[in-house]
Amino acid sequence: MKLSGLMIGAANAGKPWGQLQPGSIADNLTSLGAYFHTFEQTRISYWIANGAAASAGTVAEPYAIWTKFPNARLFFHYASGCTVLESYLQSVASPLQLLPVGDPLCRPWGGSIPLTLISMDDDKKPVSGIASFIVSSLMTQPGMSYLFLLDGRAVAGGGSRPGLQMDTQLFDDGYHELEAVAYSPGPIRSQGHAQLEFKINNRGQSANLQLADASNTPRDLYRPFDVLVSASAGATGLAVCVNERILWRGRGFTEGTDRQPLCAGNRPRPRATPSHRLFSANPTGSQQACTNRHCTAEQSAIRAEDHCAKNGGWHNAPRRHKQRFRRR
Repeated sequence: MKLSGLMIGAANAGKPWGQLQPGSIADNLTSLGAYFHTFEQTRISYWIANGAAASAGTVAEPYAIWTKFPNARLFFHYASGCTVLESYLQSVASPLQLLPVGDPLCRPWGGSIPLTLISMDDDKKPVSGIASFIVSSLMTQPGMSYLFLLDGRAVAGGGSRPGLQMDTQLFDDGYHELEAVAYSPGPIRSQGHAQLEFKINNRGQSANLQLADASNTPRDLYRPFDVLVSASAGATGLAVCVNERILWRGRGFTEGTDRQPLCAGNRPRPRATPSHRLFSANPTGSQQACTNRHCTAEQSAIRAEDHCAKNGGWHNAPRRHKQRFRRR
C-alpha cells in the first residue's frame, strides 16, 4: 500500500505498514522519538531512512500532554499546500520539545506558477534610458501580486502590475540580473520565479571577466582556475565579486594595455598579459591569493583567515588582521 502520510501510536513501528511515497510525512507519536542514545522506541530517523520527507519527535519526556504532539490536522494543512514546517507549526500547540527532521520546505501539494520575464527592448543589445519589462504566465489569476528584484534588491514597481519600467541611468553600466516573483492570492500562497540577464550601457563603461583557459575543459568545485579581468578606458579600479562579497580588488587600467598580471599563489609570476590575472577560487566561495611578500598585488580584499592560513598561522598575519583573530 502506498502512503502519502502515516501517523501511528506504537512505541516500535514494525512493518508491514505500507510504502511511503516521496514527500510523505510519518510520525508514531512516541515519547522517545528524538532520543538518539536509546533504542527503546522507534526514532524519527527510521522514517527518513524508509522514504519519508519529514518526521518529528520529542527530545524530552512529554508525558500524556496532547498539546506537545501534532494532531491529525497536520495532514490537512499539508494537503492544502503548506510546507512541512508550516504544517507542523499549525498543528502543534506547544512545540518547544519537538524536533522536526527532514525537508522543511517540502511542498508536494503546493502549486507553482510558471513565469517568463520578457524585455520589451532588443535582448541582444545593452539597454539604456528607460527600460521596460513584463511578466508573462499561462496561469495568471485575478489578484496576483508581483515583486521585482534587481541584483537581489527590491526595486520600485510591481504590486498588482505584471510590468516594470525603470530608469537605467540610476544603475551602473554592465551586467545585471532582474528577477520577478509572482504570488497567488489566498491564505496559502504559491510563488513563481523568473530571471532575465541584461546589460546596461548609458556611459560607455564596461568590464570583462573571462577564463584564461579558453578550452571547454569541464571544471569541478575543487580545482582553482585562472580568470582575466579588463575594463574600458577611464576605469580607476577593478573588483571581482561573488554576489556582494569582494574576492579581489585592484587598480584600474585600459583594455589592451600591457600590465603585470596578479601573482597567482606562490607560483612564479606568469608572463604579462593584456589583463590582470586572478588565481580564482572554486565556486564554494573560498579563494586562494598571492602570499608572496615580494608580490605587489593588493591584499586588502582578501579575508584575513584565508590570507593568514597560507602564511603559516595568525602569528604571521599582517598586524591589521591580528586583532580580528583575537576577538574570535
